[in-house]
Amino acid sequence: MADDRPPSISGMQHLSHLEKSSSTCPEETDNTYRMMVLRFEHGLTEEDVDQQFLQIALKLGINVPQEPKTTLDIVTSNVSALSLTSAPSEPHPPPSRNSHSTHPPSDSSSEQQRFTKTSSLETDSITSASSSLHSASSSKSSYLKLKRGLRRISALRRRKTIDSPIPALPLTVHAMQAIRPSTPIRPAAQHRPRTNDSVPVRHIPPKLPAPQHPDVPPRIEPIVQPSPIAQYHENLAARHRSMNNMQLRRLRASQLDEQTRFIRFEEDQYRLNTFKLSEAKRDLLARYLAQERILQDRHVEALVSLEHRHLSAEVDLNKALELERQGCETRLKHMQAYCNPKSTIAGMPTRVVTRKDYHQLEQQYHTRNGMDNLHKSRINVLREKQGKQLERISAKQEAEVEEHSNDYRKQVAELESCYHTEEEELRRDFGARKERLTKRWALAEAIERRKIENETQEIYGALPAISWDQTDGRPGVNEDCFAKDAVTAYDAKTLSLI
Repeated sequence: MADDRPPSISGMQHLSHLEKSSSTCPEETDNTYRMMVLRFEHGLTEEDVDQQFLQIALKLGINVPQEPKTTLDIVTSNVSALSLTSAPSEPHPPPSRNSHSTHPPSDSSSEQQRFTKTSSLETDSITSASSSLHSASSSKSSYLKLKRGLRRISALRRRKTIDSPIPALPLTVHAMQAIRPSTPIRPAAQHRPRTNDSVPVRHIPPKLPAPQHPDVPPRIEPIVQPSPIAQYHENLAARHRSMNNMQLRRLRASQLDEQTRFIRFEEDQYRLNTFKLSEAKRDLLARYLAQERILQDRHVEALVSLEHRHLSAEVDLNKALELERQGCETRLKHMQAYCNPKSTIAGMPTRVVTRKDYHQLEQQYHTRNGMDNLHKSRINVLREKQGKQLERISAKQEAEVEEHSNDYRKQVAELESCYHTEEEELRRDFGARKERLTKRWALAEAIERRKIENETQEIYGALPAISWDQTDGRPGVNEDCFAKDAVTAYDAKTLSLI
């Protein structure tokens, strides 16, 4: 796993080189793995190497456990077996009259012969039925074969009913001796001349006498097994020979080097995945900040334009109110001059000021005195409308900013989800590769041990399993399980330097 420390300049260069050399394509990653870790030749795959090891192991007689078959493999094997069963059998010539097959068999052999005939008939019928589905020619040949078999059976039955003396069934010497060695072998019966009063009788061989003590089981000699201490010392000596053998030591050293390359490649892949995540986050953050800056500029521009419109509306209202005030002052002056009798001009007719005129003058004074409050209230109403409009626009802008932030967080979450998915896939892939590599190591070691055993005629034990735990940054052999035995303990670093 990659650590959280920031990578150095050399590490960044190594990651960039690794990123250029390896791609997200599984084929290119597998090619890089075969080239950098396994160091295979160009065009050589793991399947080919495993098949080569398997063939060598089978030639040497090593029992390699096979993986369980799937349902598809079982169906394929059944289909192949059915095709082999439905294949036409070779024709056999009819037996002659003097052959042993025409002699009268015993009861058990008769039953076996009838069972064999029935099985052959059933097989022929099944064969003809299955062949008829494929071609008409095969069904015709099967029908002829079945008809020929029925004719043979009828001929055999007719032969059994012939009224002539039939010699007894001869028994082989080795078969009778295997059954009962103490019984002497009797010669076969001679042909007797047939007379008029002779009766055809089927000769039945005498049955073997039953054992005197049927309840007594046969004596089985016990298998002598070595004691646990002797077995332990034997295994210890075999393992000691394996550890002292230079070929096995070189093989283990090469396997440790391959494990080191595997761990480095795995760490590089995890680090590359983390580096890709950080690069994607950095690019996403840069795009988010740029879009946020553009959004803020647009919002500021919208607020400035709104404020400018609000100020213009307030200025226009003040101008309108000022004009209204001036008009009120002008009307008030005219009304005061009209209601003042001293302001009459000589030679002009006198004005008659009525109560209504004074009432209008009084109303004009009230209008002038309340005009300031009216103007202030109208300005306040305008400002309140502008404030509500500003609040709506500000809320809309904040919603846009929040939506933009949510989109950024969703994209970051998607990136992290993809990262965890890729990391899980990497973990599964490297787990499968690790298991496959461990099995290949074990098979290579077994092959090498078998070759050495064939050469030296001595038993060599299996080496300790290679541990995948890291100690001081260097993978090695799990020495904890062998700490109790100082003879079998060895240093992995010494093996790697051979």
